[in-house]
Amino acid sequence: MESMISIGVISTHSDLTSMCRQLGDMLGYKLLVYEGALDTSLPGLQHFETKGVEVVVTTRGNNLFVKDHTKIPVITVPENKFDYFAPLARAAKKYGPKVTAFFYREQPNGFAEIIEILGFEPNIKVFQDTSHLESLLERLQGSDQVIVGGGYVCQTASVLGFMTEQFNLSKESVVTALETAKELAMVRRRERQKSFRLKAILDWAHEGIVATDENGMITLFNKAAEKIFGLKPSEVLGRDSRKALPDAELYEVIKNGEASTGQIIRIGNAAVAANRVPIVNDNQISGLVATFQPVKAIQEIEEKIRRELIPEKGNRYNFNDIKGHTRAIRATVELAIKYSDTNESVLILGQSGTGKELFAQSIHGASKRKSKPFMAINCAAIPGNLLESELFGYSEGAFTGARKGGKPGLFELAHGGSLFLDEIGDMPTDIQAKLLRVIQEKEVRRVGGEKLVRVDVRIIAATHQNLLELVTAGKFREDLFYRLDVLRLNIPPLAERKEDIPLLATGILDRVSDITAKQRKAIVGSLFIRSNYNWPGNVRELENIVRRLAVLTHGLSEPEARGVARQAIHRFLGGNVRYLPQNNTHLTLHLPVDQQMKQLVAKAEKEIIQQMVLLCGGDRRQAARKLGIGRTTLWRKCAEETENETLESETGFKDIF
Repeated sequence: MESMISIGVISTHSDLTSMCRQLGDMLGYKLLVYEGALDTSLPGLQHFETKGVEVVVTTRGNNLFVKDHTKIPVITVPENKFDYFAPLARAAKKYGPKVTAFFYREQPNGFAEIIEILGFEPNIKVFQDTSHLESLLERLQGSDQVIVGGGYVCQTASVLGFMTEQFNLSKESVVTALETAKELAMVRRRERQKSFRLKAILDWAHEGIVATDENGMITLFNKAAEKIFGLKPSEVLGRDSRKALPDAELYEVIKNGEASTGQIIRIGNAAVAANRVPIVNDNQISGLVATFQPVKAIQEIEEKIRRELIPEKGNRYNFNDIKGHTRAIRATVELAIKYSDTNESVLILGQSGTGKELFAQSIHGASKRKSKPFMAINCAAIPGNLLESELFGYSEGAFTGARKGGKPGLFELAHGGSLFLDEIGDMPTDIQAKLLRVIQEKEVRRVGGEKLVRVDVRIIAATHQNLLELVTAGKFREDLFYRLDVLRLNIPPLAERKEDIPLLATGILDRVSDITAKQRKAIVGSLFIRSNYNWPGNVRELENIVRRLAVLTHGLSEPEARGVARQAIHRFLGGNVRYLPQNNTHLTLHLPVDQQMKQLVAKAEKEIIQQMVLLCGGDRRQAARKLGIGRTTLWRKCAEETENETLESETGFKDIF
């Protein structure tokens, strides 16, 4: 709960003191009232500062003095002309026109109008301090003058024997001043809270943040900047950036008016990434804000992101990511699911772009090893000498440039999990021999080392080559082939499952950002085709074409997008294309006979939704309307994944060996 606002009042006489205390009780304000004027108000101001008073209220005559002697904001009680007119008129009526009015430092505005109403012109005296007031009063002694002024003036004049009339403030004026003081305090509290929040945000930022005004004077310097530059805020704030932070080159950006981002500069011995942007207000440069981050910190963050976003444990894909309704792909998936239950080596055969790693990760993800690492390496992408150290690791001093302490290889890193050896047919024969020993003995020796490390790793290998032909040609070890070829999985090329193209395209478009429903419908609809094109690049080539169509149809209406997509398809596939009708009146379901009702219903629902989405050209809203279900329900069901889904096989296994 927010505490009450504390208001201090410097009262110049007892009547005002009593009024303020009564008003404080009536309004429910927390008031501290101190009676004093000019020099005699100083103890009260000191007391206010120790008590945390947020705003001070005082009279006009005392206002300038109080402002000069405190940092607390000061509100002046507003005075009206009647507050001056009444005591002057009373003085003239009681004692005659010999009246002298005293004011501190300056005469109030509009006093000439009061003189006109009075019908006589009183003497006006303006004093600068208490000694000056006393001096002026002493000169008037014996002149029969009546003194009119504030509480302190009248008290001092009375002591010297003068007749006095006091300027009195109305209750309404005091209430107005107190309410203004409260509003000001509340505004200052809100601004202070904003300032504290901003400071906390800036100080918790990992980047160094520096700001300047239009002259290059430093106005902001957060904690991260302190560490980067090795300077305290007191050493830079309010100073010229050219002198305080010469390496930061801030003033040049203000001078040129052009932002400088992503530049690498040197601060001391450290390389730092700097972003410096001018602050423009009404087409005028009013300052600059700059951020600084050590390059080393950026590299550490990048390494951490790579570790977390590209997981070494588990896998990114599962069997639900393998799209297709054709018998060939469904039988392949079912066989792969059966392979997941074992620890035997798997050899995946298939053309480039058919998704061999997708199957490898899915097998791992459905196995008992799914919570352990899945490591992958492309044997064709790395030279032989480097491939050996990547697979088996190396010891310290094994070769020039070897890391201190050595480095574990993929076998050690994949311990307990799976190791995917892509393009195994391109592995040099000398490394094949070492690989065979590791598979047989389940232990690995690092390059240049002597220690044997036990490893438990399941091997999943893949190739687009005919390994038996390589064995015959002496390019692949026969004993290694039989170690790898315990379980074989043939991935059908896209040419053998062209009916899956629309469904595959839908999945690809799900990964494309900024794709509209109109584009999706036009693109997927343009792929309901019959063509003798054999898709040499397989699914990878299809993804290339689909992404290209997404770019070509961007911003077009559905009819325009459909026309552009069809023209592009003719051009990509050589023109021999015939479009298939999308107005089917029946859905064809393929359900296994060896499952219970609950499983059959779930599979039927999934196939109905997938086929309806395809028939609607990928337009999920239209599919939801046709099925009579909510759009949210359809999206949820499309996103649901069943890890251990068993797909039907209608062809047996003979077609994939």
